[in-house]
Formats: sequence, C-alpha cells, structure tokens
Amino acid sequence: MFGLTTPLYLVGLLSAAIPLLIHLSRSRKTRTLRFSTTRFLTDQFLRSYRMSRLKELLLLAARMALCALLAMTFAEPFFKGAPAEGDASQSRSVVIVLDDSASMLYRDADGGTLLSRAAREAAAVIKELKPSDSASIVLAGRRAGGPLAEYREPTTDRAAVENSLLSLADTANSADGLPEALGTDLPGSVLLADRMLKDRDEASHEIYVFSDLQRRGFSAPALAGESEASFDARVVFVPIRPTAPVSNLAITAVQYGAVRPMAGIPFSIRPHIRNDGAQPRSCTVSLHVRAAEGADDVDDEGYRKVAEQEVPEPIESGRWGVLTLHHTFNDGGWQSGYVAVDDERLTADNRRYFSFEVLEAVNVVAVNGSPSSIRRKDELFFLQAALSAGGSEVNPIEVRSVRVNAFQAAPLEDVRLVVMANVESLPEAAVAKLERFVDRGGSLLVFLGNQVQPAFYNKRLADPSLTRGGLLPATISGAVPQGQAADNATAATIGDFSADHPALAGFSTGETGTLGGITLSTYWKLDTATTRNTRVLMKTDGGDPLLCERNYGGGRVALFASSCDRDWTNFPVRPAFLPFVYRLVGHLAQSASGQQTDSVASGSNFFQTGQPLRQAVPVGGQAQRLRIVKPDRSTGVFSVSSDPTSREVAFSETGQPGVYRVEAPNTPQAGRSFAVNLEAGESDLVSIDTGEGDGDQLREILTWVGAERLAVIDDATQLGGQAGIGRGRARLWEILMWVVLCIALLEPALANWITSRHYLKPRGEPKTIAIPTGQVALGGDLNDLAVARTPDPNPTTSVEESETVASAP
Repeated sequence: MFGLTTPLYLVGLLSAAIPLLIHLSRSRKTRTLRFSTTRFLTDQFLRSYRMSRLKELLLLAARMALCALLAMTFAEPFFKGAPAEGDASQSRSVVIVLDDSASMLYRDADGGTLLSRAAREAAAVIKELKPSDSASIVLAGRRAGGPLAEYREPTTDRAAVENSLLSLADTANSADGLPEALGTDLPGSVLLADRMLKDRDEASHEIYVFSDLQRRGFSAPALAGESEASFDARVVFVPIRPTAPVSNLAITAVQYGAVRPMAGIPFSIRPHIRNDGAQPRSCTVSLHVRAAEGADDVDDEGYRKVAEQEVPEPIESGRWGVLTLHHTFNDGGWQSGYVAVDDERLTADNRRYFSFEVLEAVNVVAVNGSPSSIRRKDELFFLQAALSAGGSEVNPIEVRSVRVNAFQAAPLEDVRLVVMANVESLPEAAVAKLERFVDRGGSLLVFLGNQVQPAFYNKRLADPSLTRGGLLPATISGAVPQGQAADNATAATIGDFSADHPALAGFSTGETGTLGGITLSTYWKLDTATTRNTRVLMKTDGGDPLLCERNYGGGRVALFASSCDRDWTNFPVRPAFLPFVYRLVGHLAQSASGQQTDSVASGSNFFQTGQPLRQAVPVGGQAQRLRIVKPDRSTGVFSVSSDPTSREVAFSETGQPGVYRVEAPNTPQAGRSFAVNLEAGESDLVSIDTGEGDGDQLREILTWVGAERLAVIDDATQLGGQAGIGRGRARLWEILMWVVLCIALLEPALANWITSRHYLKPRGEPKTIAIPTGQVALGGDLNDLAVARTPDPNPTTSVEESETVASAP
C-alpha cells in the first residue's frame, strides 16, 4: 500500500511550474524569412540548432523534476506491506509502554500489585535484547504534560533500562507504594512510543504495552486525528489481569450539602461509595479534617477524624451507596479534609479530598435602583428578608443597602458581593470601580427591572470590545421587555436549568424545593451570542436565557433577566426563593480565583490528578511565581505562561492525590488550597475483552495502528515469537532524497556543458564561398561585392577546399 506521511506538502508540486514559466518567458517567437544567400547553407546548421533545443529541454525537465521530487520528499511517501516474519537476529529498537495508572496498583491474591508483575515481565523482554539493540520506557499515566518517557530516545544501555523496571516493581510492591495515583492514557503513550522510534535505523521497531487494559483507559478520544499512514511500529499488548475475582470499594465522589460552609453552622458532606467487587459488601466511612497545630489525635498528614458512619445495608455489586456526614467548622478561612473507606486491595481510591473556604461572615453591598419608603414595596425587601432569615446570630450574611448615587463612595474592602437591583444606570467612575472590584476577586449579581436602560447596559457593561468583553454575561435584546407587568399575565415559566450548578443542585431532586409554580409576567430577553465564556444556568419554558454567569478576572458575574421583587414575578413569595438566593449569594461570595465554574459542582471535587492547577492574574497585575506545598510536604512553584497575553499561572505537578496549599504571604492567594483527587473512572476495573488474543476491540479503538501491526499476547512467556518482526514499511522518501541530491549535482554540470557547447563557442575566421566570379566573405561588407567579382588569376582557395560550394545561377 502506497501512502504519504504528510500529504500537505504535495502542494509543493506546483513549484515544478516555476522553471517552465521562466523558460516560456525567455523564449521568443520568430518569423521565418528566406534570403537568397541562405540557399547555399547545408542542413548542418539546422541539425545543430535542433540538438541545442533538445538539450535545453532536457535541462528544463531536470529542473522541473528537482522541484517536484523535493516536494514529494517532504510529503514522505512510503510503501507499506505486511509485517515480516520474526527474526531475532536482526537489529531491534524496543519501547516498553508500562501502565502506571492507579488501577495497576490493585493488589492481587498473592499481595503483589499488577504494576509490579507488569514491570518484571517487561524487564524480561529487555533482558533478551542483544547488546546492539536499543530500548526505552514510556509510563502511560495521564499527566499534565502527557505520557512520561523515561529516556528521550531508545538507549543501548539495556542494563539501565532493566534496572529502572525492576526498581519500579519493588516500589509498587512496597507498603507505601507509589506516591502518584494517575488516570490512564494508553493511546497517547503508544503514539509517543512510535514517534520515539520514527527515526531509528534498526530493522525492527517494537512496542510492548503492559496494562490491565482498563476500559476507561480508552474512553477519551483515542487520537482521532492520527492515521495508519503515520504509524510505523509493531504494537504488542500484554494484558496484566488479577488472577482472582476483583474486590474493591472506592469513594468516587463527594457532594456538599450547601454551596459554602460557614463558621458555626453544621455542614453536611455526602460521600458516594462504589462496590466494584463481585459480592455485596458493608463498610465504614469516616470524615477527617485538618487539625490545628499541636492538636491531639491527628494522623501523619495532620488530619483528625471528626465523624464516622457505617452503611446501613451492604452495597450491591456495581452499585453506589450514599451516606451523610456532618461537621461544624468553628473557624473561618481555608479548611480541608477527606472522606475515607477501608479497603486493602486498591488503596489509591480509598480517599476523596476536599478543600473550601469557610466564611465567618459575608458582607454584601446591594445597590437599590428603586427604593421606597413603604418597606414591602422596596426593591430589596424580599432579597434582604431571604438573606437575613434566622437572625444575625446564626446567619453570617450581612446586607448593606445603598442608593445609586451613594455607591461610588461606598467602601468595598471587606465586601465579597455587590448586588445591583433594578438599577437604571451608573456614573462612569462607579462602573470603573465595579470592574476593578470584580477583577480582583469580588462578584456581582444583577437583577433587572422596569428602571433598566438597555442602551447603558449594552454599551457600558456588556460591550464585547471592552476589557475582557465587559462585565455582564449577556446583552439585553430590544428596547422593551417581554410580557406586560400591568395585567400580571404569565409571559413565561422556568424551564431547563443546570442541575449540576452549586446554586441549583438541590432543585432537581426536591431537596431544597422545586421551581415549579414560578411564573414571570415580564422579563428582559438576553442575548449571549456576543459574550465570551458565558454559561446559561436557567432558561424560560420558551428557551430564553433567564440566569447567566461568567468569570471576569478573579471574580464572577451573574445576571437574572427579571426582578427580585413581586413587580415582574411571583418568585420572591415562593418557598424556593429563599434557598435559591441563599445558595446563589453563597456561591458568588466565593472568589472565582481562576477556578473553573463547575469545579465545585455536585459530584466534582476541584481537580483530578495530572490536571494542572491554574490561577488567574488580574488585569494590570504582575504574574507571580507562587509557592505551593504538595501533599508529601515537598514544594513547587506556579509557572508563568510564555504567552504574554495569558493572564494566568499554572502548576502541573499534581500526580499525588491530596490537598495542595499555596504559600504566598501578603497576596490574595495566601492560605488558599486545592483538592486533587483520582479520577473516578480508575475505580472501574472492567477491562477490554481481548477474546483470547484476538484483540478486535483494540483494533477498533486504535485504528491508526493498523490491524496487521497490532497483536495481543496473553501469555508473557510467548513474547519471544514477536522478536524482530520487521516494520513492513519501505520509506520511499529516503530514495527520493538521494535522487534529488543526484539531480541537484548533475543539473549545474549539464547547464554549464550546454552553455559552453553552444553559447560560449569561439568564433573563427570568416569563411568564404567560392563562386565563378570571385569570393565573397561571409559577414563582409556588401560594398566589396564588386571587388569580389574581379577574377583572380591565382586563386588561393580551391573549390574542393572551400566549406561550401555553390554554382552561379
């Protein structure tokens, strides 16, 4: 099969027309004029002219071929046939792809891990290589920078490669095990191994993949952009599976009972426990939080057990169990901890870490766009009532109302959230103040109403040409709102909403009430097409955006299309209004700080191992190399992006599950922490069915490897039969490169020869034509013709000696 590695370079074939165009531009069309004197010339001149033209065309063809073949060379053509038979005597270059994901840390019936067994079987392959063969190792865990190559290119130091594998086997079997617990990236690892072998000169390129072939390891898009034409090596999968039925309990997710814990208020945590074993199992789940310095009863990581509960009924195979644990945080600030279950087979998924900021008090400034001396008619009446429910002794949210003309002078140093309720417009200085507040970590919640001027909102708060696209997550469409507030007719009801958002998570299950029965008599129609990074959290039954959110700098902005009083909706008098406002305000009061919007959503716990931690840098602020303490107490720093337009720093050394703490005194990030957990899919130990070595499922997933180049060997002792299988691929571009080189060397020589042969030939003496009446010198003056007619009694040149003889007419 003929193929091209980089067919895009075939565009270069058009360059072959360049010599042709130059040749045509220099060629001149001539008219044929016959003179009487040319009748005495022979055909020798015409033959010489035709020969020179033929040589010029040959030179033209060489130049065109040089351009075309050079383009073909860059396209890297090859001829791919069936793999050759195994021959261990030929030179070999081998890459071991070793799955070091968390699922490979499962302990089998003998107490050893699957990773330890895989590493020892891989070391046996390396041991069989000849001294001239080369080898390398690729670790297939999902890391921030991709699969890890132990050696940048295959090395002939086989002893070092073998020792690396044996050392990894011993570490995986130790009591502490590996510090990292990663997801799986087998497709990316196989592709990296093939690229490492691309330019190797050995006759046989071989990739051996040692893995449990966990199905979830292939769930991500398996490099769909790759094609079989770009793949070269032979790939052999060696399944490493438990010898006894699997038995595993794992905590795969943690739900929070509220958006934000607050000091002095009981906080609920709901862990999800999955049973991946063949039999129902009971278990005990415990809650641990970070203890203060010098506290008693703490573990090695500084955590203290604060709650424990046993599942009421055994968890069935393949099912989840959910418990609810409670804890009251006495102090505010960043708090962290984990939920744990005891299971000795796979300890990497026994814990689920969490980290969040506990609020001692939340100060909110509410800008009242329609104040009233009658309390129940005031724009903020229902909002303040919902946020102050329970009294100041138990409610940490404090709302301070200001009028529009007083907002510019209001202090915002200790404020976490600004609420705009039916505000007509703001002075330019107040808008700039609001932008700085949100950019540096504050949040903004906007309720619309009958006082709103769409022109001001669209031009000054939502214009895409403003910094970061403007504050608001949407623009207002039209000059008038939808519906009529006067007759209280229903214009819309609440339709779809994001059940995974922290502010709305409880409404889908009815835990915090339902959104049914809420009607809107009037609302502004929002347009999110021109804004960036907007998430629509709630829609009307007609599909119009009702609640939108976006990140702006270090903070968040939310926009509600209707009012927060009874003028346009009955929402404020419905039971769901209180938990809705309380959760929404609690969610917005937490600074975004570069975190993804859904990073604290239900079922998620901040970041996964191998995923980089990112921090936003405010506009105009200086990117800092923040110091971070990892779970094992080693330290690292956030790296600054090489892109000068990027406003963020990142930390990619997140292979260890646990809590990562930022150490940056006198900065807004001081004391901040991140929870990093193993991805839930690693607890699902179901592997791909290889069908007794058939491997059809693998061929369907890794189509770019090629069916003939992929093999599955269940018995590692049979790997010797795969040794020395040739690549089955002839790289034609190497031959073409030699042809191009030869043409490039011969073309100048051919051009010089043609030039010297036909254009630089020295001119001799004028030749004459003997005629009966005298001699005429070719090229002479016609005035000498009379002299030439005078007979010469002693001619010096005979007719036989002349070059051309002609008779007079």
